[in-house]
Amino acid sequence: MKLTEEQIRLLQEKAYEVLYPTKRKNYFYMGEKRMKTKKIFKYEMEMNDIVEIDLPLHAEVLTIQTQFGNACLWALVDSEEKRKEKRVFRIAGTGHPIEHGEEYKYIDTIQLLEGNLVFHIFEILL
Repeated sequence: MKLTEEQIRLLQEKAYEVLYPTKRKNYFYMGEKRMKTKKIFKYEMEMNDIVEIDLPLHAEVLTIQTQFGNACLWALVDSEEKRKEKRVFRIAGTGHPIEHGEEYKYIDTIQLLEGNLVFHIFEILL
């Protein structure tokens, strides 16, 4: 079966769309499937035993690290999501007690003052 020039052009366009998805209004189009894009945002954290941060609904916490001496949380978020949810984190120094009765999810360990202070950060699952 021989293809016409028009059929070949259409196949090439379709292959290009699949290999190189185009971005339109915060969505990626891969062929016929529309996929919402997300962005990584940074949130500075206070250094308290308990820290509350309002994040966009369904944000995925990626890591907590120090930047320029400050603790920062990076999360993968839907930048168009207007609804927020309060997320609660427990910061505990090495050797410090952690309360029983709470369910925790370990996020990361950070070091301050050239490693002289080491803190372990957990999300309190509510």
